[in-house]
Amino acid sequence: MYEKVARRVAVLMVSAMALSAVAGCATTVDEQTQEAPEVAALSFDAQAAMIAAADEHLSSAPATKMTPEDVYNTVVLAGDPGYMLVDIRSAEHFALGHIPGAVNAPFAEVWTEENLAKLDSSKRIVVVCYTGHTAAETAMFYNMLGYDALPMQYGMTGWTTDESIVGAAIPERVAGDYPMVPGDEDTGATYDLPTLDGDYVGLQEAVIARMAAFFEAGSSPTIAAQDLYSIVQSGDPGYQILSIRSAEEYVAGHIEGAIQADLTEMGKEENLARLDPNKTIVVYCHSGHGAGQIAMMLNLLGYTAMDLKFGAAGWQVDPELGGNAGYDPAAVSGYPTVTD
Repeated sequence: MYEKVARRVAVLMVSAMALSAVAGCATTVDEQTQEAPEVAALSFDAQAAMIAAADEHLSSAPATKMTPEDVYNTVVLAGDPGYMLVDIRSAEHFALGHIPGAVNAPFAEVWTEENLAKLDSSKRIVVVCYTGHTAAETAMFYNMLGYDALPMQYGMTGWTTDESIVGAAIPERVAGDYPMVPGDEDTGATYDLPTLDGDYVGLQEAVIARMAAFFEAGSSPTIAAQDLYSIVQSGDPGYQILSIRSAEEYVAGHIEGAIQADLTEMGKEENLARLDPNKTIVVYCHSGHGAGQIAMMLNLLGYTAMDLKFGAAGWQVDPELGGNAGYDPAAVSGYPTVTD
């Protein structure tokens, strides 16, 4: 992991040296004309660099989540030094109780220099939030920067059902009953990628600036199943739905109007070109963790994207329609927390 970050830093250093060299050439005076020769300015393609970073991560078929049980056994009990826990709940809720060893970096401030300085690039970062969705989005932000990160499944509500510790209401059992349709209805339409505002000198600067812009825009990171159902029913043309479950699951049953692409292929430009930059993209997977990562990648690239809360489980649990079981508070073991 450290080598991955170091390689990206090295690339930035080389780019800076190249820019410095160009600047030096621009001050050289031609002996014949006594005028400085024109030199083409070097420009950094932030979007291309971010797409490459996303593809590098996604094409490796990364794990999309770590279960609370594995976090408890591996990180807390065994004390595996290869892991780091980052809790992105508010500072107030973090103080109510958190997983032993976790550090706090509130979601809206994960991009700040102060909070990025808390990260250890030599470790795998497990991100913890309330239900797992914003943790997934934060994990993708970290991965785009070159870290190795993934969310803890269902967040603190998967760790404990004590609301006085979580700091938020505990969801009821997730069991959606909205309709899915079989087959393939992808039209094959393609679009130009969105244009990014701002000039950046390197990947890290671009990713951090885009994350800050996401919060400045005040965009919602998730959408509830009942709200998406209303959108589907009304035929609202301002939305596009993307399923990142397998092609087989998509054919068995998907949300009406959705297109499909595997999570591991969403860093490919040909799949990004299937998304309409003038629409809000709603991404869904099985439980919301993988989709949260893709939604954040899209937001960083200039799209407006949201994660369907609890994924397909929040939409439809019928296995014959591609549904799957989701969060169940009765299945939460109840692991220990600390307040210091």
